Amino acid sequence: MPRALDLDERRSQITEAAMDLLARGGGKALTLKALAESLGGSTTLITHVFARKEDIYDAVVAHLARTVDDNIPERSAQTAPWDDVRALLEWCVPLAPGELDHERLRFAFLERANHDPAAQVLVDTVDNRIRAELADRLGPLVDEDQLPVHVDLLRALTNGAILSVVEQPSAWPGDRLLAVLDRTLAMLTPSPRSGLGAPEPGPRRGGADL
Repeated sequence: MPRALDLDERRSQITEAAMDLLARGGGKALTLKALAESLGGSTTLITHVFARKEDIYDAVVAHLARTVDDNIPERSAQTAPWDDVRALLEWCVPLAPGELDHERLRFAFLERANHDPAAQVLVDTVDNRIRAELADRLGPLVDEDQLPVHVDLLRALTNGAILSVVEQPSAWPGDRLLAVLDRTLAMLTPSPRSGLGAPEPGPRRGGADL
């Protein structure tokens, strides 16, 4: 006998396939036909689980909202505080192809947020989480009255870097992105004599799925 349909498993498969289509082609790429083809079945494979296309978007939003914290790099007692800031900034920018796909997915939801409150909540949740993490890591390193502008500066830096890579991926290899991060932090960090330590330029990391 054929195996009984596992709705949770099928829902997860469809959600993952939808995310892949959105990352590669934006909202226009997400069709029932394209989803069915990517999963090797008919459109009834999709509509049996998701009655409407909007339900698929809702599932993607819910999945992304659940995984916001998954790969935020942990802080280490063995590294200088500014290195923890650098690790977070490095995590924020796309250094590997899979990370670029994720950012394209985020851009698809930025567009959708204009008319979908749930998508706007997701966009705000991700931004607020990253800002909170920046503030937490910068808190011991800068004067309290300067903390908000430091957070704004570094968040604007990562957002600008992401846009640059999405628009011109071949012009922004990982080494160039890391050089920009290192130069920005070098301008913000105190003298090494302060004991807080300037961040050490590091090698390009491996990709991580957010």
